[in-house]
Amino acid sequence: VVARPALPIVMGADHRLVDGDLLEAFRHEVLGYLVDPQKLLAGDIF
Repeated sequence: VVARPALPIVMGADHRLVDGDLLEAFRHEVLGYLVDPQKLLAGDIF
């Protein structure tokens, strides 16, 4: 086990407008770009 820096990410939404599943899918996409920024350069956006 190796300790490494972490960045907590918090998102909030009005659940009258946005379903929790949609917010989780968006969070997963954002996390993917933070983990592998090359995706942004490759034009693999959404």
